[in-house]
Amino acid sequence: MMISKTFLHLWFLSVFVGSYGEENTEKMKGILGEPATFLLNTLEEIKKISWARSKEKQAIQIFVAAIPRKDPEERCELIDQIRAYRGRLDVSEDCKTLQINNLSQEDSGPYTAQIWIADDKDPIRETFSLMVYKRLLEADLEIVCDPKDYHGGNGTLQLNCSAGSWEDDATFSWAPASKSESTGRSLVTRHNLEGNDLNFTCKVENPVSKASKTVSVQKICRGKIFSPFLSWQNYAFI
Repeated sequence: MMISKTFLHLWFLSVFVGSYGEENTEKMKGILGEPATFLLNTLEEIKKISWARSKEKQAIQIFVAAIPRKDPEERCELIDQIRAYRGRLDVSEDCKTLQINNLSQEDSGPYTAQIWIADDKDPIRETFSLMVYKRLLEADLEIVCDPKDYHGGNGTLQLNCSAGSWEDDATFSWAPASKSESTGRSLVTRHNLEGNDLNFTCKVENPVSKASKTVSVQKICRGKIFSPFLSWQNYAFI
């Protein structure tokens, strides 16, 4: 018998009340373009499961319902609710494992499974927190030059390193450290651009990857300081 998606959405949503605590939340790491697998710990036979996720300043959304089939030879029935997940979901035969394929940054966030083991009992709830990271490459890093007080005569230059929108849980460091002062994304050095050149390397590490990028101080800063026509621009060595 075909089950109405609208009915399922309203029925499952009616039991999602209260806020999601973090004390029993399973932390998960995902990688851009790869799958993430949610494995339920419930051992009892399941009657139905609804999966929901919430985003900041948005209402809770039921994005898929999983219903075991009575015939053991039939797979778990998966009824999706949100277009963004269609074609990207897989479920195990017993409905206890849900996989989201081809992860995007938008998939990061809290997920909650409501699990019914009997019609006359309150559902069990299991929560997950997924953070999607990118395997960083040199091309993902950008370094820009800020002349700071260079014109004041003390030759101070600042280099700022960025990984764009992929800076969650990322740490930044610079090399060589002996010729500069660095705090995270920024490096400050005193250098006369008319003298010998200096190279600095920005190193970025997140939970799934490491990347680095090396720039020449003269190449990245000279035009910024000495070209009146381009003095308003923010130069990047890419």
